[in-house]
Amino acid sequence: MSKPIVNLLLQAEFYFGVDATALEKESWLEGAPPFQSIVFNFPHLGGATEEDVVKNQTLLREFFFSTRKFLHPTRGQVLVSLRNTLFYNRWKIQEQAAASGFKLKRTEPFDASIYSGYEPQRTHPATFRGEPPSTTGAHYFIFAADKSLQPTDPRQRVPQAVTQEEKATQNSRGKEAETPKKAVEASALATKMACQTCGLTFRDVKKYNGHMNSAKHAKKVKAMKKTKH
Repeated sequence: MSKPIVNLLLQAEFYFGVDATALEKESWLEGAPPFQSIVFNFPHLGGATEEDVVKNQTLLREFFFSTRKFLHPTRGQVLVSLRNTLFYNRWKIQEQAAASGFKLKRTEPFDASIYSGYEPQRTHPATFRGEPPSTTGAHYFIFAADKSLQPTDPRQRVPQAVTQEEKATQNSRGKEAETPKKAVEASALATKMACQTCGLTFRDVKKYNGHMNSAKHAKKVKAMKKTKH
Protein backbone atom coordinates (compact mmCIF):
# COMPACT_ATOMS: atom_id res chain seq x y z
CA MET A 1 0.00 0.00 0.00
CA SER A 2 1.25 3.48 -0.83
CA LYS A 3 1.48 6.37 1.63
CA PRO A 4 -1.15 8.43 -0.27
CA ILE A 5 -3.67 5.65 0.35
CA VAL A 6 -2.78 5.61 4.04
CA ASN A 7 -3.12 9.40 4.20
CA LEU A 8 -6.69 9.05 2.96
CA LEU A 9 -7.45 6.99 6.07
CA LEU A 10 -7.02 10.15 8.12
CA GLN A 11 -10.28 11.38 6.59
CA ALA A 12 -12.10 8.08 7.13
CA GLU A 13 -15.09 7.28 9.30
CA PHE A 14 -14.69 4.47 11.84
CA TYR A 15 -17.22 1.77 12.71
CA PHE A 16 -16.86 -0.97 15.30
CA GLY A 17 -18.42 -4.41 15.62
CA VAL A 18 -18.52 -4.89 11.84
CA ASP A 19 -19.12 -8.44 10.57
CA ALA A 20 -16.62 -8.72 7.70
CA THR A 21 -18.42 -11.82 6.40
CA ALA A 22 -21.77 -10.02 6.02
CA LEU A 23 -21.05 -6.46 4.89
CA GLU A 24 -24.44 -6.23 3.20
CA LYS A 25 -26.04 -6.16 6.66
CA GLU A 26 -24.21 -2.96 7.63
CA SER A 27 -26.67 -0.05 7.40
CA TRP A 28 -23.89 2.52 7.02
CA LEU A 29 -22.91 0.90 3.72
CA GLU A 30 -26.34 1.40 2.17
CA GLY A 31 -25.98 3.74 -0.80
CA ALA A 32 -22.20 3.98 -0.37
CA PRO A 33 -20.18 4.50 -3.58
CA PRO A 34 -18.12 1.48 -4.72
CA PHE A 35 -14.77 1.04 -3.00
CA GLN A 36 -11.46 0.86 -4.86
CA SER A 37 -9.84 -0.97 -1.94
CA ILE A 38 -11.18 -3.10 0.90
CA VAL A 39 -8.49 -4.08 3.42
CA PHE A 40 -8.51 -6.78 6.11
CA ASN A 41 -5.31 -6.68 8.17
CA PHE A 42 -4.33 -9.94 9.88
CA PRO A 43 -7.66 -11.78 10.12
CA HIS A 44 -7.45 -14.45 12.81
CA LEU A 45 -10.15 -16.20 14.85
CA GLY A 46 -7.61 -17.52 17.33
CA GLY A 47 -6.38 -21.02 18.12
CA ALA A 48 -3.72 -23.21 16.55
CA THR A 49 -5.45 -26.54 15.78
CA GLU A 50 -6.60 -28.22 12.58
CA GLU A 51 -10.14 -27.13 13.40
CA ASP A 52 -8.93 -23.53 13.70
CA VAL A 53 -7.32 -23.73 10.25
CA VAL A 54 -10.70 -24.70 8.79
CA LYS A 55 -12.48 -21.92 10.70
CA ASN A 56 -10.07 -19.30 9.36
CA GLN A 57 -10.39 -20.66 5.82
CA THR A 58 -14.16 -20.22 6.14
CA LEU A 59 -13.67 -16.70 7.45
CA LEU A 60 -11.60 -15.76 4.39
CA ARG A 61 -14.02 -17.32 1.89
CA GLU A 62 -17.01 -15.55 3.39
CA PHE A 63 -15.15 -12.24 3.69
CA PHE A 64 -14.13 -12.30 0.02
CA PHE A 65 -17.67 -13.04 -1.13
CA SER A 66 -19.04 -10.34 1.17
CA THR A 67 -16.89 -7.67 -0.52
CA ARG A 68 -18.13 -8.36 -4.07
CA LYS A 69 -21.18 -6.11 -3.84
CA PHE A 70 -19.14 -3.11 -2.67
CA LEU A 71 -16.10 -3.13 -4.98
CA HIS A 72 -15.58 -0.81 -7.94
CA PRO A 73 -16.33 -2.87 -11.09
CA THR A 74 -12.99 -2.10 -12.80
CA ARG A 75 -10.61 -0.74 -10.14
CA GLY A 76 -11.77 -2.61 -7.08
CA GLN A 77 -9.29 -4.73 -5.15
CA VAL A 78 -9.21 -6.64 -1.86
CA LEU A 79 -6.09 -6.62 0.31
CA VAL A 80 -5.46 -9.13 3.08
CA SER A 81 -2.33 -9.13 5.22
CA LEU A 82 -1.09 -12.40 6.77
CA ARG A 83 1.98 -13.52 8.67
CA ASN A 84 4.32 -15.84 6.78
CA THR A 85 4.22 -18.95 8.99
CA LEU A 86 3.18 -22.57 8.48
CA PHE A 87 -0.10 -22.01 10.32
CA TYR A 88 -1.17 -19.07 8.16
CA ASN A 89 0.15 -20.63 4.94
CA ARG A 90 -2.15 -23.61 5.55
CA TRP A 91 -5.16 -21.32 5.23
CA LYS A 92 -4.44 -21.38 1.47
CA ILE A 93 -5.71 -17.86 0.93
CA GLN A 94 -5.60 -18.08 -2.88
CA GLU A 95 -7.94 -21.09 -2.82
CA GLN A 96 -10.38 -19.31 -0.52
CA ALA A 97 -10.32 -16.21 -2.72
CA ALA A 98 -10.89 -18.25 -5.89
CA ALA A 99 -13.86 -20.00 -4.26
CA SER A 100 -15.46 -16.57 -3.92
CA GLY A 101 -14.54 -15.35 -7.40
CA PHE A 102 -11.18 -13.59 -6.93
CA LYS A 103 -7.73 -14.00 -8.44
CA LEU A 104 -4.37 -12.92 -7.01
CA LYS A 105 -2.86 -9.85 -8.67
CA ARG A 106 0.32 -9.58 -6.63
CA THR A 107 1.83 -9.65 -3.14
CA GLU A 108 3.66 -6.90 -1.28
CA PRO A 109 5.64 -6.89 1.98
CA PHE A 110 3.62 -5.59 4.91
CA ASP A 111 5.21 -2.34 6.09
CA ALA A 112 3.89 -1.38 9.53
CA SER A 113 5.88 1.88 9.45
CA ILE A 114 3.38 3.48 7.05
CA TYR A 115 0.69 3.16 9.73
CA SER A 116 1.52 5.79 12.33
CA GLY A 117 1.22 4.28 15.81
CA TYR A 118 0.54 0.75 14.54
CA GLU A 119 1.13 -2.03 17.08
CA PRO A 120 0.42 -5.77 16.70
CA GLN A 121 -2.29 -7.14 19.01
CA ARG A 122 -3.29 -10.62 20.12
CA THR A 123 -6.65 -12.05 19.09
CA HIS A 124 -7.51 -12.91 22.70
CA PRO A 125 -5.19 -10.82 24.93
CA ALA A 126 -7.13 -11.63 28.09
CA THR A 127 -6.50 -15.38 27.79
CA PHE A 128 -2.98 -15.32 26.30
CA ARG A 129 -0.74 -12.73 27.85
CA GLY A 130 2.63 -11.88 26.41
CA GLU A 131 4.16 -9.95 23.59
CA PRO A 132 2.13 -10.16 20.34
CA PRO A 133 3.67 -12.02 17.37
CA SER A 134 5.93 -10.03 15.09
CA THR A 135 4.76 -8.84 11.66
CA THR A 136 8.26 -9.36 10.26
CA GLY A 137 7.98 -11.23 6.96
CA ALA A 138 4.23 -10.63 6.66
CA HIS A 139 2.71 -9.87 3.24
CA TYR A 140 -0.24 -8.19 1.62
CA PHE A 141 -2.14 -10.45 -0.77
CA ILE A 142 -3.88 -8.24 -3.34
CA PHE A 143 -6.85 -9.69 -5.23
CA ALA A 144 -9.23 -8.55 -7.96
CA ALA A 145 -12.56 -10.04 -8.96
CA ASP A 146 -12.28 -12.64 -11.73
CA LYS A 147 -15.22 -12.04 -14.07
CA SER A 148 -14.75 -15.47 -15.63
CA LEU A 149 -15.80 -17.09 -12.34
CA GLN A 150 -19.39 -17.47 -11.17
CA PRO A 151 -19.03 -18.39 -7.49
CA THR A 152 -21.86 -19.50 -5.25
CA ASP A 153 -22.34 -17.81 -1.90
CA PRO A 154 -20.28 -19.89 0.59
CA ARG A 155 -22.50 -18.62 3.39
CA GLN A 156 -25.52 -20.45 1.98
CA ARG A 157 -25.08 -23.96 3.32
CA VAL A 158 -27.72 -26.56 2.51
CA PRO A 159 -27.74 -29.37 5.12
CA GLN A 160 -27.85 -32.83 3.61
CA ALA A 161 -29.40 -35.82 5.32
CA VAL A 162 -27.03 -38.76 5.68
CA THR A 163 -28.36 -42.26 6.40
CA GLN A 164 -26.77 -44.54 9.00
CA GLU A 165 -25.62 -46.83 6.16
CA GLU A 166 -23.86 -43.92 4.41
CA LYS A 167 -22.22 -42.90 7.68
CA ALA A 168 -20.93 -46.46 8.19
CA THR A 169 -19.55 -46.55 4.63
CA GLN A 170 -17.85 -43.16 5.08
CA ASN A 171 -16.29 -44.22 8.38
CA SER A 172 -15.06 -47.46 6.85
CA ARG A 173 -13.44 -45.66 3.90
CA GLY A 174 -11.94 -43.09 6.21
CA LYS A 175 -10.27 -45.73 8.37
CA GLU A 176 -8.84 -47.52 5.33
CA ALA A 177 -7.17 -44.35 4.07
CA GLU A 178 -6.26 -42.97 7.48
CA THR A 179 -2.97 -44.76 8.10
CA PRO A 180 -1.10 -43.99 4.82
CA LYS A 181 -2.52 -40.45 4.71
CA LYS A 182 -1.37 -39.69 8.26
CA ALA A 183 2.04 -41.18 7.52
CA VAL A 184 2.50 -38.86 4.53
CA GLU A 185 1.26 -35.83 6.46
CA ALA A 186 3.51 -36.59 9.41
CA SER A 187 6.53 -36.96 7.11
CA ALA A 188 5.79 -33.66 5.38
CA LEU A 189 5.20 -31.75 8.61
CA ALA A 190 8.34 -33.13 10.23
CA THR A 191 10.43 -31.36 7.60
CA LYS A 192 8.50 -28.10 7.84
CA MET A 193 7.92 -27.55 11.56
CA ALA A 194 11.25 -25.98 12.40
CA CYS A 195 11.84 -22.51 13.80
CA GLN A 196 15.13 -21.38 12.27
CA THR A 197 15.12 -18.23 14.41
CA CYS A 198 15.14 -20.13 17.70
CA GLY A 199 16.80 -23.33 16.43
CA LEU A 200 13.90 -25.55 17.52
CA THR A 201 11.97 -28.32 15.76
CA PHE A 202 8.48 -29.63 16.51
CA ARG A 203 6.59 -32.80 15.65
CA ASP A 204 3.28 -31.51 16.96
CA VAL A 205 1.48 -28.82 14.92
CA LYS A 206 -0.18 -27.28 17.98
CA LYS A 207 3.15 -26.95 19.82
CA TYR A 208 4.79 -25.46 16.74
CA ASN A 209 2.03 -22.87 16.31
CA GLY A 210 2.10 -22.14 20.01
CA HIS A 211 5.83 -21.46 19.84
CA MET A 212 5.52 -19.23 16.74
CA ASN A 213 2.90 -17.17 18.58
CA SER A 214 4.82 -17.07 21.88
CA ALA A 215 6.40 -14.05 23.53
CA LYS A 216 9.76 -15.88 23.60
CA HIS A 217 9.80 -16.25 19.81
CA ALA A 218 8.61 -12.67 19.26
CA LYS A 219 11.42 -11.33 21.46
CA LYS A 220 14.00 -13.39 19.58
CA VAL A 221 12.74 -12.07 16.23
CA LYS A 222 12.83 -8.51 17.53
CA ALA A 223 16.37 -8.98 18.88
CA MET A 224 17.61 -10.35 15.55
CA LYS A 225 15.96 -7.47 13.72
CA LYS A 226 17.83 -4.96 15.92
CA THR A 227 21.20 -6.65 15.33
CA LYS A 228 20.66 -6.44 11.55
CA HIS A 229 20.16 -2.69 11.83
